[in-house]
Amino acid sequence: ANTILPLSIAFVQADGKIISVQDMQALDRTGISAPGPYRYAIEVNQGYFGAHNIAAGDHVTLPGAQSTLIPGMPGCPVSSQP
Repeated sequence: ANTILPLSIAFVQADGKIISVQDMQALDRTGISAPGPYRYAIEVNQGYFGAHNIAAGDHVTLPGAQSTLIPGMPGCPVSSQP
């Protein structure tokens, strides 16, 4: 976490299903993890998801979203390519 603002994070699978919404406290180094594989993590000001009735099980559409694969990140396949 380690954010200077209190944020909420939604972990989203490739099909757009939100699998978890969690709050992150400002300057808290406690790790946050998803309960399963995910493709996207959406961070917003804390309380946004609740105020808009967005919760685990809902689906989102991310038009034009592109994934960046970063070695070592959850769900990133290991590649032997340079």
